[in-house]
Amino acid sequence: MYFPEVPIDFNKQCDVVGCYLEHGGQFLLLHRSNSDAMGDTWGCLPERLQRTNR
Repeated sequence: MYFPEVPIDFNKQCDVVGCYLEHGGQFLLLHRSNSDAMGDTWGCLPERLQRTNR
């Protein structure tokens, strides 16, 4: 979900990044397993940033 401005009640708990891979006009998306949180959905590869990555 994207918000162009920070919502008033926003409570940041971590930093995350995502990667979209495009090749030949097509995007590579990952399909989540039905047993995962938000299962049976498609999306980019997300990763939580560690303090050493900053």
